[in-house]
Amino acid sequence: MKEIEILLRNECQNYAKLGDSIINFICSASLSNKLKKPIGFKVSNRVLNTALDLSLLNKMARYYFPKCKKSDIIEALFGILWVRKELNIDECIEYLTRSLPSNFLYNNTLSSDYELAKAIAALVNFLIGHSHEKQ
Repeated sequence: MKEIEILLRNECQNYAKLGDSIINFICSASLSNKLKKPIGFKVSNRVLNTALDLSLLNKMARYYFPKCKKSDIIEALFGILWVRKELNIDECIEYLTRSLPSNFLYNNTLSSDYELAKAIAALVNFLIGHSHEKQ
């Protein structure tokens, strides 16, 4: 996790650009699975900010990455893990799909944003634990 922290601190915005596409794809695929129809989805910064607040990264983020935007931290994490070949996209899609409530219906309301943010936070926590185990 130490190497990831260094990359987040020094290259947050560069990795966030890559991670933005990755998290959008993972969420699009998960929502397509959950809603049983194809969905193209752009995760809003508001959802990512809430996901960071709900995740284990939150305390570390405020201390170690004060110059990074909250949404960039989550996006950069996905970008870094993918580049390091520590991110299994299919596993992320399955995990996020399972983390969404069974009756989830995305309708762009605060409650559905919050449910999506909770699911993304759970995925982030899973990835942090997974990455920590490999080192």
